[in-house]
Amino acid sequence: MHQFGLILENVDGFAPDPTTHFVLRSVPHTLSLATSVTRPPGSPNPPADRTGWSGDGAPDAGALRDFMTGAIRQHYTKSLARIPGTDFQLANDTQLGQIDQFMRETGRTNELVLNNVVMSDAAAETGRSLFLSVGCNACHGNAGANAGTANFNFNTGVESSRNPALAAFPHDGGFGTTPRPDGSFGDGTFNVPPLIEAADTGPFFHTATSIVGAPAHNVATATTIEEAVAFYTTAAFRNAPDGFPIGLNATQIDDVGRFLRGLNAAFSAAIAIKRIDAELKVVAQFHNTQLAIQRQLIQLANVETNDAINVLSAVSNLDAASVTQFKNASTQLTTAATTTDEATRVTALNAARTALTRGSAGIATNVSYTIGNGSVMF
Repeated sequence: MHQFGLILENVDGFAPDPTTHFVLRSVPHTLSLATSVTRPPGSPNPPADRTGWSGDGAPDAGALRDFMTGAIRQHYTKSLARIPGTDFQLANDTQLGQIDQFMRETGRTNELVLNNVVMSDAAAETGRSLFLSVGCNACHGNAGANAGTANFNFNTGVESSRNPALAAFPHDGGFGTTPRPDGSFGDGTFNVPPLIEAADTGPFFHTATSIVGAPAHNVATATTIEEAVAFYTTAAFRNAPDGFPIGLNATQIDDVGRFLRGLNAAFSAAIAIKRIDAELKVVAQFHNTQLAIQRQLIQLANVETNDAINVLSAVSNLDAASVTQFKNASTQLTTAATTTDEATRVTALNAARTALTRGSAGIATNVSYTIGNGSVMF
């Protein structure tokens, strides 16, 4: 399981035996949930919100606040008996409300308008146009998780393209608990994740997914954004119940990848700026005290800065000037984290913020993210 980045999940309940009644799933990020959990009109309720890879990841009413209840039962237990109060302690109503508020404030809280975006890199701009024209935007509206204003489920054929090494493990039926001929439970559909966050938060599918028959990036398990894009050119997607032909050639797959990398790098930079702004408020109040908290904030800002650097640098000559700005920001953040002088720290923080702003502006125009307060320390 660890070889493929998968964990055991009892998504269809623990009975009759949690060691045999399970699926293997990758671990999704939990960024920008405020934009990606809205239940489609007329769809089953519960679940009240669409959470997890199959959209039904929360127990009870199935709201985002209930997701923690399922996580405690699944992951926090001391034994497989899962006796409340003995093997784990459930969160109370107040705590669930606080967790819900926090989860809705991590990542971004707004959507882009891709029709207004212009990417600076010519190939990335071609990728943006392709994203809007070949069908990607129909499910991932504005590179988010919604079609219109709601988060839908689809059967895109991912289960039929599992890495062959998983053949001996149970199939995953996706949404719901209806028995299926292959022994799984569900209706075969899975939830649409947002793409702005994707490039540096793989895995990109609910399971280890092979890319077979694409014009490029054919691999046993998709681990890059380009490989994930390539899946949608394969027969597995095209012949799926909710699939359709997407005619991208090898160069165009890479162009869409460059586009998504640019959006992601700007997103990482926005989180870094959010953390710098928080640290500037901390240092203004506490000056040269509370240094452990100050340094942690600065280090977290630098994590996002380096994410932006790595995402852009992973392919050839993508937004090189922005990479230079981000590297400058990282150097300034290192200075801010290590200095014992308050004035030096503030100067370095402001210099890093300026470099991050310039780097983001160099990637695209009309890409502006509203970052939630939950992103400050996590």
